[in-house]
Amino acid sequence: MKHARWHIILGISLVSLSVLFYSAHFLIFGDPHHIFIYLLGDIAFVPIEVLIVTMIIHKLLEEREKRSRIPTAATFRATWSRHTDFLSMSGWNA
Repeated sequence: MKHARWHIILGISLVSLSVLFYSAHFLIFGDPHHIFIYLLGDIAFVPIEVLIVTMIIHKLLEEREKRSRIPTAATFRATWSRHTDFLSMSGWNA
């Protein structure tokens, strides 16, 4: 629940900030028609934004995972190499 709580707080904060900005825009310019036209355009662009952000985040996480696996594989290879070297020096065939 604690993990999901910050998501909820962040979502409410961002929506509140958006409402604040649109309210300030209305108070400054007093043109609700203009606000609603751009609001619809912004809402129409949200799926594209989500797609782009998701792809970028997925790629970053993929690269991070790849970098974290490299030392593990190198450690395994080094350990195996030392093991086989030891066995060959001892007269055993690995």
